[in-house]
Amino acid sequence: MSVSRVCLSSISRRLLSSSSSSSLRSKNRISESVGPPDPRSCIRPVDVKIGDELRDIQARCYRDKRLAAFDLCHKHWAAHNQAFKLAKDRFSIIKRTELAFAPEEQLMPDQMAEFYRQFLEQTRQGQYEFNRLWYRTLLGLLVAQAKLYLPRRMSK
Repeated sequence: MSVSRVCLSSISRRLLSSSSSSSLRSKNRISESVGPPDPRSCIRPVDVKIGDELRDIQARCYRDKRLAAFDLCHKHWAAHNQAFKLAKDRFSIIKRTELAFAPEEQLMPDQMAEFYRQFLEQTRQGQYEFNRLWYRTLLGLLVAQAKLYLPRRMSK
């Protein structure tokens, strides 16, 4: 309990100290806002607003890499969700005709479990490759962020 109080108080101190100097740095900052989930990918887009004086090449490089990473994630999940919906609808139609269900009747969860197992097995390799690509992308972002922020922190 005392640990959480210490953490909260140190976080609040950092927030208070950074808010006093934030007006000085606001021209060079990148501010972000998160929007509602995209209907196709179910990913919340990040709206990046760039300050007027963001002229640093490393800062622009980092921003561009972040936007590319968000775009990569959005495209992958939009395609994955579309494939999932099509496969699920196809499976549902086939299963209903086999079992002679009425169109308004829902399939039972154990019947849908067969579909989920098949779909996961079919997309396993693609998900594995995407995860490897995503980890490499995040590592590249980490390196770009370190190049951007570490020299600034060391100079203070």
